[in-house]
Amino acid sequence: MKNIIFLSLLSILSLTAFSQEEKKEMKTLFKNSNGGKIEHGFYGGFHLGYSYINSENAIIGGIRGAWIIDHHLAIGLRGQGFSNSINKYEDKENGSLSGGYGGFFIAPIIAPNSPIHVSFPIFFGFGGASLKTDSFWSVNEYEFDSYVVFEPGIDVDLNIVKILRISFGASYRLTNGVVFENIRTKDAPPKNAIDGVNFLVSFKFGKF
Repeated sequence: MKNIIFLSLLSILSLTAFSQEEKKEMKTLFKNSNGGKIEHGFYGGFHLGYSYINSENAIIGGIRGAWIIDHHLAIGLRGQGFSNSINKYEDKENGSLSGGYGGFFIAPIIAPNSPIHVSFPIFFGFGGASLKTDSFWSVNEYEFDSYVVFEPGIDVDLNIVKILRISFGASYRLTNGVVFENIRTKDAPPKNAIDGVNFLVSFKFGKF
């Protein structure tokens, strides 16, 4: 009799454990938050900030848009421009260094449902920059160069409301080399005039 009771209790416990195990979702690289169905979202927005270009302060700004896969991965396009004043000329007194670049990015998002979370955008694109001389009557282009850009970064995202996120980010722009012969640093033109750090504030509107 005791054996029958023991086996009955063991069977009940086994069935309960199996039932609980069946309710658990399989863990995958993407969080299946809707019964195994991957959700999709999107956003569009703009960003403004500060950059350091050719050892000078610069203003940078642009737009971006992305497709969001199951809240945890954003894939999108980004374009931006920059400009700063520069005085390191061989024969010129004043001028500006300006340009822009665009391309695509991918950004893994960690804990997207948390009010404050992080993402890691990795950008790859192409751009161009021009060195311009200033005069009272006109602005004349002096030099131009094109380049390839690779820019990894980190963003701290704040969920303000369901359709709005504000991000505070930092990234570092790496190029294949941009040289302006008429910008001199210690009697030699810098080999990577566009390389530098960015600090951005981004405003993103969409379905996250």
